[in-house]
Amino acid sequence: MTRQLQVTVRRMTLSQIARAIRDLERRGYECVAPVRKISNSKKIFRYDERCGRFIDFESVEQHDGYFVKMRKVREEMKQ
Repeated sequence: MTRQLQVTVRRMTLSQIARAIRDLERRGYECVAPVRKISNSKKIFRYDERCGRFIDFESVEQHDGYFVKMRKVREEMKQ
């Protein structure tokens, strides 16, 4: 039994990941699972250096990204 090569592709926009998937499919890879969206968010606080602590809540930064797992297709399975 041979292990198949598995690759995780991460991109920031859906169009970028679609381009990367098409490129890998041309090179003999296939998607293992559907494309997933990941949301990362963090709260930003204002730091006061006089008293040495965080004081006020400023904002929330949110970044969305996409990822998909792909694997190399064996040649005898393709035909």
